[in-house]
Parts: sequence; C-alpha cells; structure tokens
Amino acid sequence: MIKVAIVTKKMVIGGTEKALIPMLKQFDPQEYEVDLYLQELGGALYEELPEWVHAYKMPAFGEMSLKEKIRRPLRLGDAILKRASMNEDEPYYKQCERACHCMPMVEKEYDIAIAYHAPDAVPFFYVIHNLKARQKIMWLHFDIEQTNAVNALAKKYFSRYDKIFAVSNQAKETFERNYPEMADKSEVFYNLVDTEGIIRQSECAPSYQDGFSGIRILSIGRLTEPKGYDLFLPVLRRLLDEGYDLRFYICGDGEKRQELEGQIRQLQLDGRVLLLGMQSNPYGFLKDCDIYVQPSRFEAFCTTTNEARIFCKPVVVTDVCGMREQFEDHVNGTIVSLEEDALYDGVKELLNDRKLRETYSDNLASLKLDRKIDLKKLF
Repeated sequence: MIKVAIVTKKMVIGGTEKALIPMLKQFDPQEYEVDLYLQELGGALYEELPEWVHAYKMPAFGEMSLKEKIRRPLRLGDAILKRASMNEDEPYYKQCERACHCMPMVEKEYDIAIAYHAPDAVPFFYVIHNLKARQKIMWLHFDIEQTNAVNALAKKYFSRYDKIFAVSNQAKETFERNYPEMADKSEVFYNLVDTEGIIRQSECAPSYQDGFSGIRILSIGRLTEPKGYDLFLPVLRRLLDEGYDLRFYICGDGEKRQELEGQIRQLQLDGRVLLLGMQSNPYGFLKDCDIYVQPSRFEAFCTTTNEARIFCKPVVVTDVCGMREQFEDHVNGTIVSLEEDALYDGVKELLNDRKLRETYSDNLASLKLDRKIDLKKLF
C-alpha cells in the first residue's frame, strides 16, 4: 500500500479545492492510503471527499496531551521559542513558516507528501517541517510573481521539494524564469475537471428566479481583489448607459463584499448587479447564463472558466496566467488586456454579435476536457 499525504487549507468553495476532489478520486483505495491534512475541518466541499480519504486537522501543540508533549520535548521547546518571536507585522509567508514550527511533527511516515495549496500558505511549509516522506511534491496553483513567492525564503523551501507541479505552462514558465536552477524538477500537471459530475450537478442546481429577459452575465469566484470584480462594474455601468439590457450575477462571497456593495450603490447598479453569495452548486446559474466574464487580476489555471467551457459558454477573460491554455482568442473565447476599456470592448463585441457567440459555443463543444492523471508522475 502506497502512503500519500496531501496538505491543503480547508475544503471551501474555491478553484484549488474544486480541483482537488477529482484528483483524489483517481487514487485507487486498493493501492493507495490517502491522508488529507487540513488547517480546518469542514467547508462546503468537505462532504465531497471520497470515503476512503482520511481527513485530519493539522495538530497544534496546545491540542496535544501532556504525554505527547513529554515525548517531544525538543520540538515543544522550538515551538515555544518560535511562538515568542512571532510578529504580526511580518509578511504572511513568514508567519506561515513560524506557524509550522509551532506544530508537532507527524509521526507517520509517507511515500509521498504533497503541498497542494502553495506556495503562499501554511501547507508549503508544513510538508517540509512537519511530515516525513520519501518524496515531497509541491503543487503550484498560483503565479509566483503575484503571490509573494519570489524571495530568499521561498527559494530555500522550493529547493527542498523533489518535484514541483505547475497547473499551467505559464505558471511553470514564471517559476523557471525566477528559479532557473530548479527547472529540471518542474513540470505541468493540469487540474482535472469532472465533466460528467458537473453536468449531473447542474441538472439539480438552483438557477435564476428573477424573470429577467435581458442578457445575463455571470462570474463565479470569491469576492477578493484578485478576481477583479471592481474592474468590471464600471464596464457594466457604461454598457447600461448605452442602452444594453444587462444583469451581472456573481456566485461567491468574501472579504470584499462590503466594498463591492458600496461600489454598486455609487455606480447606481442596484438591481443590475446581484451578489448571489456562496453557491455550493453554481452550475445551474452557469448553464443558464448568456455570457461568462472573468475579469481576474491574476490566476494560474482558472477553474471556473474551465467549467464555463463544459457548458460551451461564450466568455470574456483577462489575459492572465493560464487563460491562453484554455481559450484561443476570437476562436472559442475573447481574451483582453487587464484594462477597463479592453473589458468594455470585449463584452460589447459579444453583445453586438450573436453569430460570434454561437461560433464560440460551437467551437467549445468540440473540445475534449476530461483528463485522467497518470499517478506514476508522482513518483
């Protein structure tokens, strides 16, 4: 039995977490023993974990019994010193490293340990500090130039991984540009997409109930700065002022909700922008929208645009990492620069050209999106 440890943050609704579920399902429980370490248990996707996957909360010394603490006195002493030197003004990645020093070592030994949510997060450091494994692998879900991962500390930890899998060619190229000496251990490993499962979920999913007869534009994602929703709201205002009958719907929640609500009021977009909140099954909205827009400031390989391809939706996306590996500009999608005017031109072109929208949908329908992973790549 091959023992595998995978470390991520929490099974919330997000692109990284959504990509993990179909990957876990590829492991044959007759061949693999899979342990999933989480910073927090729970989350909207937690119940979707395969039953053979053992989920554990990353332990902290404060949660250990006295007997366990006595068995590991040196590690405990290190944790106390690291805790005492913690500084909230430090960069986030440095705080993550210190946090791992304050967690006990896992005694179980693994064949493979994977930092799945990396690099700017606790799992990146936890796999190195807290797990024992013959081989350690990092999954690069982000553009390192956009996530504080071009620095001496990150380089030190990258070098301690045996393999680095990037979820897109562009993410791999960015990594190799900054760390050319590690190019020989980096490789592309695309996120899986469960086409049949997503279509099946869409058949029992909620959808629009507002009776709107105009053009529905949708985006799915957390309400955070990287997703760029604040960039699209002025575009919507301009299009409405020109007479287009539109509504913009966002499935997601996050720390920028209050700011977005203020921007919606400021631009007088009440009733034209609908924040639908977190949707555990957003595929009814996706299936029934007219245009999908992703105005992201950065990505690595966007999961929701990949899902939009399943439903053959005409899209307008910003030219960020991974998008040109999903779409060919003006063949099966519109790719624009990260500017308000470019987003405006891209959406307006689709609104004015029904034939172009149909062409995108037809070309997307011919794509084969299912990918099976070769688990031997992990070794």
